[in-house]
Amino acid sequence: MTEHTIRAFDADLQALARMISEMGGLAEKQVIDAVRSLDRLDVEMARRIIGRILSGEEEARLVYESVV
Repeated sequence: MTEHTIRAFDADLQALARMISEMGGLAEKQVIDAVRSLDRLDVEMARRIIGRILSGEEEARLVYESVV
């Protein structure tokens, strides 16, 4: 392997690690918000969270496709 290829591969791995970390943070926030909406029995908040989750699934699919 050339040095250029190794550096490019390392950069790709770092970018992937950042994306995975960001996705983990978003998932954590969604769980916290979902529990909060349940605790408050707030149906409208739950609907907003579900909307965010559904739009996030599309983003996750796009990230997955870009990696694979």
